[in-house]
Amino acid sequence: MMEDSGSTAEMRERFAREAILLSGVQSRHVSKILGFGFEKGQPFLVLEKLAGETLDAKLRRDGPPTPPVAVKWIEQLIIGIRDCHDAKVIHRDIKPSNIFLHHDGQSEMVKVIDFGVARLREIADDGSGALTSANHLIGSMGYMAPEQFTNAKGVHFTADLYAIGVVVFRTLTGRLPFVSRSLHAVIKMKSEQPVPTISTMRGRSWPMSRKPRPG
Repeated sequence: MMEDSGSTAEMRERFAREAILLSGVQSRHVSKILGFGFEKGQPFLVLEKLAGETLDAKLRRDGPPTPPVAVKWIEQLIIGIRDCHDAKVIHRDIKPSNIFLHHDGQSEMVKVIDFGVARLREIADDGSGALTSANHLIGSMGYMAPEQFTNAKGVHFTADLYAIGVVVFRTLTGRLPFVSRSLHAVIKMKSEQPVPTISTMRGRSWPMSRKPRPG
């Protein structure tokens, strides 16, 4: 029992340290962490209120945007992740469902959300550094760098850059570069196959064939 109490106290301390680190990220393109705490032993974060939808929801409904719109979104995403890295924070789970298109009543702005959550989940689970849950892994594996499958604790800033590249591919083509129902097949493709070029992904959602809208 004493060991369990000690482990819980250590987990809380580690979670608090990580949350404080994340709250230090200063960027207009990263969702702000306003606070954190524990409710019935479960850790939680308090985030700023946003209005809009995720990039994932937008792409699923409307398909790939025109190139100028895509460039604006990706540029703001890169700025947000750059600011995270400047604060020594690795996001670990960049994907369209963690990229929010925030509307402030006048304009649209990309906000990176859930940054660092993968790391916080590891701490809240058991501190082993293993990949989180099966559902989380399945939902994120298309955007994960190859090294994340084999050494989750050794993830570096380059993993975020890899994920940004996949987000760019998905935004412009409407699909992922590597797709399979098998986790092992995806890992093998990521490690051994060249990334397909966007020009080979022509189809009904191919954005480059669209003419930019006036204005």
